[in-house]
Amino acid sequence: MANAVACFQNNCENGSTCQDNLQWYLCICPDGFKGRHCNETVTGPRETQPPTITNCPTNIVDTITSMFTMVEWTEPSVTDENNVHKILQTHFSDNSFFSIGVTKVDYIFADDFANIANCSFTITLSSSSVADSNPPNVIFCPDNINQVAPIGSSSVEVFWNEPIVTDETGPVTVERQNVLSGHSFVVNTHTTVMYEFSDIDGNLATCSFTVIVTEAGTLYVLCEPPFTSGSISIPAGSNISVEYQFSDLDRNMAVCQFNIIVRNQEESDTIPPTILNCTSDVILDADPVTGEAVAIWDIPFAVDNNGPVFLISEPPFPSGSISIPAGSNISVEYKFSDLDRNMAVCQFNVIVRNQAGVDTIAPTISHCPSDVILDPNPVTGEAVANWEVPIAEDNNSPAILITQPPSPGTTFFAGSTTVIEYIFTDSDQNTVSCSFSVIVNDLIALAITCPNDIQQTVDAPENTHAVVTWEDPVVPTGDFHIAGTHVSGTEFPIGITNVSYAVIDSEDNQAGCSFTIEILTFEAIICPNDIQQTVDAPETTHVVVTWEDPVVPDGDFSVSGTHASGTAFPVGITNVSYVVIDSEGNIAGCFFTIEILTFEAPSITCPVDIEVTVSSTEEGADIHWDAPTVTEPGQYLIGSRSPGFLGIGSYNVTYYLYGVTGPLAECSFSVNVIQREPDLVPPGFIGCPVETITASLGPGETSTEVFWTEPTASEHYAQVAVSADFNPGHRFPPGQTTVSYIVRDEFGNTGVCNFLVEVFPFVDTMPPTITNCPDNMTKYVLSGSPDPTVEWNVPSASDDDSDVNFVNATNHPGDTFPRGVTMVTYTYEDQSSNQATCVFTVMVIEIVEPILFRCPFVINVDVEVGLEGSEVTWEEPFVTTSLNDQELSRTAIPGTYFPLGISTVTYTFNFPELPQFSLNCSFIVNVMAVDEMPPLVIYCPGNIQKLINNPNANPVIKWNDPIVEDDSGKFSVVEQSHSSGTEFPIGATEVSYKFMDESRNVAECKFQVSVQNISAAVLLPMTFDVQGDYDDDLRITTSNAYITFVQSLGEALDVVINSRRQLRTSFGGLSIVQLTPGSIVADVEMWFHTVPPVNDISLLMRNIIDDMVQDNFGHLGNLNINSFQIGKLLV
Repeated sequence: MANAVACFQNNCENGSTCQDNLQWYLCICPDGFKGRHCNETVTGPRETQPPTITNCPTNIVDTITSMFTMVEWTEPSVTDENNVHKILQTHFSDNSFFSIGVTKVDYIFADDFANIANCSFTITLSSSSVADSNPPNVIFCPDNINQVAPIGSSSVEVFWNEPIVTDETGPVTVERQNVLSGHSFVVNTHTTVMYEFSDIDGNLATCSFTVIVTEAGTLYVLCEPPFTSGSISIPAGSNISVEYQFSDLDRNMAVCQFNIIVRNQEESDTIPPTILNCTSDVILDADPVTGEAVAIWDIPFAVDNNGPVFLISEPPFPSGSISIPAGSNISVEYKFSDLDRNMAVCQFNVIVRNQAGVDTIAPTISHCPSDVILDPNPVTGEAVANWEVPIAEDNNSPAILITQPPSPGTTFFAGSTTVIEYIFTDSDQNTVSCSFSVIVNDLIALAITCPNDIQQTVDAPENTHAVVTWEDPVVPTGDFHIAGTHVSGTEFPIGITNVSYAVIDSEDNQAGCSFTIEILTFEAIICPNDIQQTVDAPETTHVVVTWEDPVVPDGDFSVSGTHASGTAFPVGITNVSYVVIDSEGNIAGCFFTIEILTFEAPSITCPVDIEVTVSSTEEGADIHWDAPTVTEPGQYLIGSRSPGFLGIGSYNVTYYLYGVTGPLAECSFSVNVIQREPDLVPPGFIGCPVETITASLGPGETSTEVFWTEPTASEHYAQVAVSADFNPGHRFPPGQTTVSYIVRDEFGNTGVCNFLVEVFPFVDTMPPTITNCPDNMTKYVLSGSPDPTVEWNVPSASDDDSDVNFVNATNHPGDTFPRGVTMVTYTYEDQSSNQATCVFTVMVIEIVEPILFRCPFVINVDVEVGLEGSEVTWEEPFVTTSLNDQELSRTAIPGTYFPLGISTVTYTFNFPELPQFSLNCSFIVNVMAVDEMPPLVIYCPGNIQKLINNPNANPVIKWNDPIVEDDSGKFSVVEQSHSSGTEFPIGATEVSYKFMDESRNVAECKFQVSVQNISAAVLLPMTFDVQGDYDDDLRITTSNAYITFVQSLGEALDVVINSRRQLRTSFGGLSIVQLTPGSIVADVEMWFHTVPPVNDISLLMRNIIDDMVQDNFGHLGNLNINSFQIGKLLV
């Protein structure tokens, strides 16, 4: 069945657009093409009617006893005038297994014109047993990771072991993982990595940890151990502390400290490692076509109580790497060892069955318990039930417990009966059950209430017991027996005594209660207050202190103390304590302190003794010292000044401190000037090198600088001269050279230090330098796609001293790499056989294909007529993917202005980590002008009345055609009952116009034409000319001003003339003859039933028209009657 990958493969032809829709795709054909892939030509309009679906199944609900079951239904039927294609079916009705939960089944059909019809329903399966409420068990979740990135790096890849999760009901699904192992994390960020798992009952468990990435700075090693790793042998029984101290440029300190412990052989660890996540037997059904199956299992790992664990044996093929033929039973073994070679083994079998050999035999159960019957605790009303857990075995696969019964040791309540059921299933859904009941007998409700705890005090030591009374406990009425450990009124000794009561009925049901009785003692001993005294120091160091002995109660007591009154106490604070003990051994005590303070006498401090040694030729030495300092007012100093030069000999110097009362203090020191005897012993050297000092020439050098620590003369007298034939830093040629130091003392004695400097010819020991070594690479591939090829720039190598040869490489650019991590190594060698390697990793991560969501098909937007376009918004498509980065390009964004017509919007998602893959979403934006407003009738003629005096005549009636406007600018007259200039019969006739615009919106104009025969009246045509200033709009015959003027002028004349009843006239109508700047000429039809002389009516009619113009149209401008005539008579 096709999916969204087809768009990537470009199956749509003839310029059609491929629309990705998660699990299916649709080809949107241009005009002239149709078909599943737009590969058929077509003439005529595009079909828009979708296919018709019948027999779409209703939702299916069922209860099952296993984790999976097969569900069948009748396939829906579909019909259409064109070919119909099934473009999606998520499940099949004849061989689909469904698990507990809700599953949606979708059918989607499309005809040759991409018109879509769908049928959807749900299958809801629930378990007949008690649902699991326990979340999955996260056995291993990584700890927080602190990663240091190299200096200058903006990001660093961080890897971790995947969490290990199990569940007692079956498989566990990873619902969400926000970051993949191997992701590149930005430097100086904290990122929380979150995993979320679910079991088959929807219970969730999470694993989260933090990845902290910091940038490495320049570090200095301030302290390191006196020996390097692997450089010394450490004897048994040793426990050596090793410490490294580091500092950065800001003197921030970091310490690494650990111990090296060497045990005796008899102290070795004997506990083997603990294996986690060891898989049970893997049982598979072979593919019916290939006869093979691919086995996948969780990789076990081990931990140890005493150090690291090593994987020393694993299967020859990894999980998921090979296809195993049917009938195979392969043993898989992982073996682990700790430092003390204790072994642990994880062993299981991979069994591949023939498809035809489906197991129909249910597991067998052993140790199914009988009913457990218990009596409850009489006080708590509960009972704890224990039983042997049943065990199930199967002939063909592991038996799995699919229920969650209570565990042995569970507490049950009195009077309850609980059915415990264990249900097991094998891999072929064969089930077997074991059930029994836990019955806890009823507890007859007894109640007994004891007094509260009692506390009394006695005077000690006279009283050692006290009589205590209380009210007996309250018990139910009836046939009961009550007993207690003590009765009210008993004497109780000092301390705490427990008193308990029990009540028993005739059925031996029991209830009880208890309380405590505490007898306290009261004793007293009073010590003196703290004592403080002062002594003169330093002569006096102790002082005698006296006090009164503590007050104690009368009676048989023994009193003892740490000190007696009158004892001499030293300077400082001394604690004195007393203890009183009665005949019963009861103890009371008290204490106080004695503080002896000192009074310091005035003192002065002399210089320390001075001793100077001079040579045998000198008679003395310059001696200087500082006199003692006097700081207190009123005190002064008497003593010798510093003399300057003193001859050979010993001198005693004394200073005296005086005050107003006389001498206060004194101090003394000695000065010795010693003449040295002549020395005959030659001086020696300290630090004269014993070993030969060696150095090596560099490339192309004929000599090299050699440095050493210069020796120092050991003579304790003054040196005369030290000479050397070479100094540190001298350049030495190849070979051995003797270096000599000579020292001569003041007596002419000499000492010599000789050592060798040996310079060796140049020997190349430096490996080549590799440049352009590729960084670690990560390559993402889609599930099911072949292993990718990976390209990189080949590293290069150089050497300062010789040519470099390429030795080998484990892989080459363009090689195919499998899923997982592959280490690539390049090896180079110089002419001195020094080798250098470039090592990097290629990680191939398989990911689920990115999925495109929310891609529209067609967006239709209606706008008003007259607008040229519209802003259009939509919910943007998006992609869900486990890739880290994605790049979006789009031809338009929501809110873009689109012109009238059809525009195509394209979204393209590219993935830098998966450059060969992209997702496209194209849809149509159709902006259409929709006119809902009918044409606007600006002018519709009013009702027309025509008077004639010939009953057989059909007069010709004229009028101005209606004036109409429309937003579109285009409309037409679709109906017209009469035209201007048509003959009308006597009577009333309706004239109608109907107008329609391009959007078929309709407007109407209707008026009446009335023709009336007046046989006794005389028609006198009249013409008048109104001149003056008026608005320019009157010159435009289609303007509102003109239409209003003509219509209002006729109505005004009709009103004015008919109001003059003495004329016995009828108004026949008015029409504008001429409209020029400054002049309006109009014709008026007047019917006079009694014809007066023309001269009599002319002035009257002129006045009437003049009044009418001024009253009704003075606002148009300065208008005046210029002429007025009746017939041919100009007035």
